[in-house]
Amino acid sequence: MSKDLILLDGLGIAHNELIPSGTIAIILRDGGVRVVPAEKLRETIKEIGSDKVEGLTMSPSDFEKLQVVVDRRNADNSPDDAGEDQV
Repeated sequence: MSKDLILLDGLGIAHNELIPSGTIAIILRDGGVRVVPAEKLRETIKEIGSDKVEGLTMSPSDFEKLQVVVDRRNADNSPDDAGEDQV
């Protein structure tokens, strides 16, 4: 079900078994990495500057949960071809 990479709003998100569940590794363009609790992600990216972020990495279990949310969002945003012609 899950892929190896999620592209979400232009940001690459991958999974890695070395990242503990509930945390996210922020990969910086200068080669640095910051691991933060998931609930601090938005705050940390604002602090760092989104222009300096290359991508994110998370645990495989968190990645699968995110993949479900992204797939659901994509399905909700896609036009329903079968029902468009019906009135």
